[in-house]
Amino acid sequence: MNGDRVPEWSDGAPPPDSDPVGPPPEPPVEAAPAAAPTGDPNQVIITPKQAPDWAVLPGPDQSPLLERPAVWPDQTPAPDDSLTRQPTGPAVVDPAVAPLTPVEPPPTPSVEAQAVVDPAPAVEAQPVVDPAAASSAEAEPAAESPGPPPAETQLSAESSVAPAVEAQSVVEPPAPPAVEDQTVVPAPEASAQAAEPAAGAVTELAEAAGADSPDASVSPPAPAAFAAARRGQPGPSSAPERQIGPKPRHRGRLVAAVVGLVVLLAVGGGAFWASRHFVDRAKPGVTVALVEVTGQDGAELRRTVERIGAELRLPLALGQERAEATAFDLGLTVDVDRTVAQALAGAAGRPFWSAYNPFLDKPSPLFFSLDRDQLQSYLNQRFVDPGQITVDASVAFDPESGRFQTQASKVGVGVDAGPVVEALQAWADGRAGLGQVKLSTALEQPRIDDLAAQAAAETANSRIGLEIVVEGGSGDQRRTYQVQAAEVAAWTVLTPDLESGQIVVSYDQAEVARQATDQINQLIGQPAVNEYTVLHPVTGARMGVSQRGQTGLVVTDVGPGLAAVQEALASGQSRTATVPTETVPYGQESGPPPSHYDQPNGAKWIDVNLSNHYVTLYEGTTEIARYLVTTGAPGTATRTGVNYISSKLRAQTMTGSEADPYTVDTEWVAYFDGGIAFHSAPWREPRQWGMNLSHGCVNMKTVHAKFLWEWAPLGTKVDVHY
Repeated sequence: MNGDRVPEWSDGAPPPDSDPVGPPPEPPVEAAPAAAPTGDPNQVIITPKQAPDWAVLPGPDQSPLLERPAVWPDQTPAPDDSLTRQPTGPAVVDPAVAPLTPVEPPPTPSVEAQAVVDPAPAVEAQPVVDPAAASSAEAEPAAESPGPPPAETQLSAESSVAPAVEAQSVVEPPAPPAVEDQTVVPAPEASAQAAEPAAGAVTELAEAAGADSPDASVSPPAPAAFAAARRGQPGPSSAPERQIGPKPRHRGRLVAAVVGLVVLLAVGGGAFWASRHFVDRAKPGVTVALVEVTGQDGAELRRTVERIGAELRLPLALGQERAEATAFDLGLTVDVDRTVAQALAGAAGRPFWSAYNPFLDKPSPLFFSLDRDQLQSYLNQRFVDPGQITVDASVAFDPESGRFQTQASKVGVGVDAGPVVEALQAWADGRAGLGQVKLSTALEQPRIDDLAAQAAAETANSRIGLEIVVEGGSGDQRRTYQVQAAEVAAWTVLTPDLESGQIVVSYDQAEVARQATDQINQLIGQPAVNEYTVLHPVTGARMGVSQRGQTGLVVTDVGPGLAAVQEALASGQSRTATVPTETVPYGQESGPPPSHYDQPNGAKWIDVNLSNHYVTLYEGTTEIARYLVTTGAPGTATRTGVNYISSKLRAQTMTGSEADPYTVDTEWVAYFDGGIAFHSAPWREPRQWGMNLSHGCVNMKTVHAKFLWEWAPLGTKVDVHY
């Protein structure tokens, strides 16, 4: 802070000269230089645009007093030279306002005085006048002055208290106690008491500055008390005084610091919360196909993306025709997994403020695929007359001829699918909504011509004529499997390649492996069949073998056979392969014949009705066949009762007894009651069926007897009745 100056009265006249009360104390620091007289190059000048360089001096209660230089702005010396003298002692600085160590003035003598102003906003101080002081001031005659300064440069008491100019040099003091700024004119007291408050101020200043040792250096009291005594004014009173001058901004700075801290914590806390909350969610502002997905997690995003695809509706127009196409119509399939993954990482690589800015749109693409053939087919079928649609040449298998045949191509009209693809891509990228797409048609050439179809048909037909044979087993168990043309046709895949204009012939390898493996195991391999001996259901006696045992054959490796089939189809050349096999012995079983006759598709049994001469075959309650037969003649009638087929012969020559001799050759013989059997009787005339003419056997037409013999196993129940 600059050196203290003797204050002037507000009317511009210097106060009456008076001697200071008591000698000033020894200064601990160098005193500020006194102001130079008029014409002195070191004279300090204050211009109308420059605020006086104020010095803050403490009162008894540490409230500062203000003084200003006694030099007029026009450099005219003060009327009384005694008023221009600079105090010899340094200013005592209030520690609540400025540091203890005084700030020396700038050394350059020619510069204008730099006003030291409190950095708080310049607020005019409203003086509070003590009534006693006011009455004393009215009684004191005003001293004559050689003349006031010009009107435009006069400084009033109000302007001297709150100069509205910008500070050039600021020494920022510590924050003072929060008291309201006031200007107090003290009441008149004895001038002899003026020195006591100053000394008390020194003591209090020393205590406030922490001068707890004898070596502590304290600045002497301010010259304000001596100046007041010389003017005949009482010294500072012990009554509290309010500070003169602008209010300090320490509280404002504190509030600003607190607000800044709160904002910083809020921003930092919000950033921390956002980084944690959106770690596995879509960031603020992220959209998918123009749909807001902010804050959605993976499961929610999946449902949203699936819904977007399901609810897709694209308006189409061609002339007066209108349509609204779905994703299925357009052949559009949404890649849900890829879309969700991209939406979750949609703001990756962006700055933090951009990634979490909810007002910044961040479109995330919707990934999809298009079946162009389905799209083109839908557009043509929806907007083009069927008779005008372009037809590509094709190839198909004809079961009647057993060969692949071609279908000719036809030039027609097609819809341009380009605008549809562009609209879908713009929508998926988030660049535009699904507005109406205007379509157009043009003359369209076939993408597959007749020559390409003919070439594919020839290739396919060359494969179905190949001899592909797989063998296995040995001796009477040697078996083979030969691939049929219908099987090759079923395996053939004909794929139009629209870019090359060709039809590619290939084979469904998965289906080849499945069907060829099944055929090799079934036609070369053979499961073992256990031999079954039928026991009489009543007596338990052995009736015979109803089922002969059969050794099994198992293919141990179908690989060689499967490889032969695949190589033949790929090369177009015939192949023969042998697969390894193993034999499996059969087992033995015995028991009564099945007896579940009272249910559909149950046990087999034969009903013989002697009244109408019909034989009916049943499986449970299900009728299988019915035949008209010839039964026993009188004297050799067919006996009634329940019996079981006990033996079967493929063919036999039958002879009669001595009383009734005969010899006949018959086939398909199945005995069920001693010497009574079902057998063929080719000698019977048509008129003899349905009559009683036999020797007790049941005569049947050869074809009927053969079916019964093959159908009925040993143990089959036979119920003969009228």
